[in-house]
Amino acid sequence: MRSKTRNKKVNMTVIIVLMAAAAVLLAAIFILSRGSASKDQTFTVSRQMAVKLDGGFEKMSDTEQMIAGGQFTIFDIDFNSPFENCVVIGDSVTEGLSAYGHLDEDKVFSKIGGSVLNSEDELPQAAATAPEAAFFSFGANEMGMFSGDEELFTSRYQEFIEKFMELSPSTKIYVNSISKPSESRIGSGGYFYKWQDFNQAIEEMCGRIGAEYIDNTYILIEHPDLYAGDGIHVSSDYYPYWLMHMASQARLW
Repeated sequence: MRSKTRNKKVNMTVIIVLMAAAAVLLAAIFILSRGSASKDQTFTVSRQMAVKLDGGFEKMSDTEQMIAGGQFTIFDIDFNSPFENCVVIGDSVTEGLSAYGHLDEDKVFSKIGGSVLNSEDELPQAAATAPEAAFFSFGANEMGMFSGDEELFTSRYQEFIEKFMELSPSTKIYVNSISKPSESRIGSGGYFYKWQDFNQAIEEMCGRIGAEYIDNTYILIEHPDLYAGDGIHVSSDYYPYWLMHMASQARLW
């Protein structure tokens, strides 16, 4: 009788020990997987989101430091707060900012197929909000529209932005780069192979008009899984990376 009781106690002890070990193992797996996901999502932030200061040093905002530290990810941020007094003016890629719910519609002025040739009607509406900062994002469509002539494109782009500057002279102007098309899209023909030449011309244009150039090209190079099927448009997960970079470069935090 004592032997049976002793055996039951031993068996119960073994079960408790095994259950405790299993719980510890599951907790460890959860923590490791969470940490791994956080590092994967925030690698770009910790490496690319430092703001260049005049002295050449780099400083990360509190938000960026918390992301780099894994306290939360860029997918947890409500970007309407840092972009409260800002507008983004652009094409169908820009349209995704509001279409996917990353920014409110009153901050995004864009249209499907939008270009510097057909979007002037967006300028008075955007300027009427009296924004502190305006982010322009054109060029993907224009590579074909201007037959690969980056100088002709930036001449028209400059006129486009200067019209906005006349309407809203106190607004700080930022101009986004053209995102790199996918390799398959570049190889499919057309003028998509000119994306780097167009970006260089955009950067030079910014120097002429006193705007700040924002180079976003690293995002799709490091995250090719964010391309949409056509190799030009992007998935919803692209936008937090883009917004984070714009906010960082414009020091909106």
